[in-house]
Amino acid sequence: MRFNLANKLAAQSEMWENIFTTRRSFIKKLIVAIMISTIGYSLIYLLYYFTKLYFSSVIEIVVILIVFYSGFLIGLSFAVILSIAADYFFIPPIGSIFDSFEGNERFVIIIAIAIFAASLASTLKSAFQKVALAKKEAEFASTMMEKVLALVAHDIRNPLTTIKMGAQLILKNPEKTDKHQAILKKMVTSIDHADSMIKTLLDTASIRAGKFVSLVFQNCDLNNKVALMIEEMSLILSDNLHFIPSESIWGDWGIDGIHRALENLITNAIKYGTPNTPIEIKLFTENQQAVLSVHNEGNEISPEDQSKLFESFHRTQNAESSTIKGWGLGLSLVKALVTAHGGIAQVESSKGKGSTFTLRLPIQNASQKL
Repeated sequence: MRFNLANKLAAQSEMWENIFTTRRSFIKKLIVAIMISTIGYSLIYLLYYFTKLYFSSVIEIVVILIVFYSGFLIGLSFAVILSIAADYFFIPPIGSIFDSFEGNERFVIIIAIAIFAASLASTLKSAFQKVALAKKEAEFASTMMEKVLALVAHDIRNPLTTIKMGAQLILKNPEKTDKHQAILKKMVTSIDHADSMIKTLLDTASIRAGKFVSLVFQNCDLNNKVALMIEEMSLILSDNLHFIPSESIWGDWGIDGIHRALENLITNAIKYGTPNTPIEIKLFTENQQAVLSVHNEGNEISPEDQSKLFESFHRTQNAESSTIKGWGLGLSLVKALVTAHGGIAQVESSKGKGSTFTLRLPIQNASQKL
């Protein structure tokens, strides 16, 4: 009973608040209309006083302004009021809606067009304001979501790090059994996977907030580093990885970023490619760029999907129709990591030939970066 009474009181309070708000808005529009009319008629009077000529176009402009700022009904009302005032203060015929001479038709038509045009402009203005407000609210909600996501991801990573450290300490204990060792290794692998997902979410939040992914560059041989990455991934992900190396490619490289980009591409190749087929990774130089490509056999990626493949949260039609779960974040992160190198990410796919993802990274040594 008390809750019903409280709800009724709240509803009545909201109703009266809406009434007062509408009333204040109407009074405000009315004051604006009166101010415009006063200025307009003062101008008409001054012109008539000095020239003995009546300029009906001033009323037309006044009506346009009133409709635009105060709305259709107030504008129409003031068109009638101003015409009555014109007939009262000036010697007819002067060009008002009550005049009986031929020029009256022109005046009435112009006033009607003015009211319609100003009303349309006012409606469009209101619509654009609503769109701008909705966009602003959406941007605010998106920013807040990204902040919350970053905080949640940060809070989740802390216990994961503690668990991982504990598992690693137990792994170093010589008294553990083979069964314990297998379980602990699985724990560490799962924690690394979860940590990688969280890192991807954090980076995606940064990208959507308009920030760049930060990388630490080091001067090293990219060919050697990629070979080590492939060796590590072959043990963890798949033994179907075939690396075609290049000669030494010395330069400044964000190795952690390249590792994450390559891991994403290889993981996708394993998930969406034809099972038990080789995944070919090539590294070579071309036009002062290091070119790193990952090729897998499998279904063709449609041209429509190819154009959106590096966008956040986009998944191909084949991926959506499959039982494989995913967020559509991996390739957008790959693009961001490559962009941080000043490079580009590309995809080629055709029926019967599989898919090839290519990363083109400019070769920069220490002196060039400085």
